[in-house]
Amino acid sequence: MIKNEKSLMKEDRIADPLTDDEISERVRAEFGVRMSKRTVAYVRRELGIPAGRERRSTGLYHEETAGFSPPLPLSLPILREIVPYEPGVYEIRSFMPGTPEGIVYIGSSGNLRRRLAHHLTGSGNNLRLREKISGGARFRYQVFKEGWRGAERTFYRAFCSTFGAPPECNRMSP
Repeated sequence: MIKNEKSLMKEDRIADPLTDDEISERVRAEFGVRMSKRTVAYVRRELGIPAGRERRSTGLYHEETAGFSPPLPLSLPILREIVPYEPGVYEIRSFMPGTPEGIVYIGSSGNLRRRLAHHLTGSGNNLRLREKISGGARFRYQVFKEGWRGAERTFYRAFCSTFGAPPECNRMSP
């Protein structure tokens, strides 16, 4: 539903991004499945998709990263089971109990699994990032066989344009 939202807006079938309530109604009408507004919100958050009003004001970054994986816990078992030894782009989200989850780092690597493991084990030299993820973190990624450095630049610029500043743990622009 949310992926089709942009085309619906271009066709003037809807004026603004869908609310959780509207998504719930559309799922019921289209698929015959009853899904509460609360369930829609839960699933949307788990997939790293912002609420409708946030998508209205911060669309660029979220549109660019639509092909990313769902947010996953940054842990060695997850890295071993899911993340490939391939090139790609990733974002790291910090979450500490009692604080909102936020994107703190955007990066790329020729080997996603190895690079994310470096962040997790603290073997990198970015002390600020190490501190931010010490209380827990999640990450999303997208594999790019070619052009992963250019893709990182695109995502980084879209983030800066959307939020008005770079992610707090990126020390330099890609």
